[in-house]
Amino acid sequence: ININTNKLSIKDGYIFIKDRYGLIEKRHRSDKISKKFWKKINFYIPILKRIPFIKMIAVCNTLAFGCPDSDSDIDLLVITKKNRLFLARTFITSITQLLGIRRHGNKIEKRFCLSFFISENSMDIDKIRIQNGDPYLAFWSLTLKPIFGLDTYKKFLQINEKWIYETTGIKKIDEDYNYIKPNFLSHILISPLYFSLFSLHFFLNGKLGNLIEEFLSKWQIKRCN
Repeated sequence: ININTNKLSIKDGYIFIKDRYGLIEKRHRSDKISKKFWKKINFYIPILKRIPFIKMIAVCNTLAFGCPDSDSDIDLLVITKKNRLFLARTFITSITQLLGIRRHGNKIEKRFCLSFFISENSMDIDKIRIQNGDPYLAFWSLTLKPIFGLDTYKKFLQINEKWIYETTGIKKIDEDYNYIKPNFLSHILISPLYFSLFSLHFFLNGKLGNLIEEFLSKWQIKRCN
C-alpha cells in the first residue's frame, strides 16, 4: 500500500490521519467494551428469542458500528409478527424492565435500549429515509447485527437492497457473517423461562390477541403523541 506520509501514518497495523494515533487507542478501548457488551447480550438471547411475536432482534448503532463508550447503552431493532407489534413491544418492555436490563431515566449504561420496532409487513424502510440520499440509514441497515431471526434479517436486506445499492454501491452483504451465534450454556441456565413465554404465543394468537393488540396500539400511540 502506498501511504501519503504527508496526510496519513501507519503504525501497529493501522492506517490513520497523521498525528491522530489517539484514534487507535480509542479503537482498542471500544473493542474491550464491545466484548463485555456482547457477553451480556449473548446471555440474554435465550430469553429474548422466546418473547412472543418477535421475529428478529438486531443490535444497531454504536455497538454494531464497533465504537461504544463505557457509558453506552445497547440499541436494539425489533421486528415483530404482523398485527402483533404492540403486544410484542409490551412483552419485551415488561420483561427487560423486570430483569433490570432496560434503559430508562438515568439508567443507561450497558442496558438495552428498545430503539426501533418494525412489523414484518413493514420492513421496507425506503419510505422513511431522506429522499435523494440518506447514506446514514443505508450504513445503519448494513451494520445491523442480528442476534436471532436470521431468515427475517435476510428478508429485510432483500426488501431494502435496491435503495441501499443505489446509495452505497454495495450489492451484496454476507448475512451469515453479521449473525451473532448464541452461547448455548445460557440456554441451559435459563431454560425454565422458555415454556411460560412460549405458551403465551399460542394463547394470544387468535381473536383475544387481536383485541388486546388493538387496545395496546391505541393506548401506546396516545402516550407517544
